[in-house]
Amino acid sequence: MLAASGSPYVLEVELALARNVTLEAESDSSVVLDASASATRLCRVLSVGLGASVELRGLWLTGGWTAKGGGFDGGAIGNYGRLVMRRCEVFGNAAYIGGGVFNRGELEVFDSSLRDNVATVRPAHSELSPPCKPAPHPRMIFC
Repeated sequence: MLAASGSPYVLEVELALARNVTLEAESDSSVVLDASASATRLCRVLSVGLGASVELRGLWLTGGWTAKGGGFDGGAIGNYGRLVMRRCEVFGNAAYIGGGVFNRGELEVFDSSLRDNVATVRPAHSELSPPCKPAPHPRMIFC
């Protein structure tokens, strides 16, 4: 459980989730995870590693900014495992591909919003909500 009283949590580094875990805001509150990235300090909010299963509940993810190449697509989230999002907001992030979320794993989204994210390439796919469409690779989605 993440306490709302500590929110926003300003991240010094990306949360690299390599094991099965649930990150949840306490009670019915929302918790903000802010990467506070800048042109001199690129940082994604979190990544889900290959083989990891992660569930996010009641979190707001913002302030992520990644650059072209190097496996740093997805301004807020780079998903390479299994990710479930419930009651989450992903906003104010930027990346070369996948301004909000770059998904190369399994992704389920419930009662969540992805808005105001920017992608340099494929700008129509900056969000997870429509018009997010499958990319040329059958298991890759740009969001």
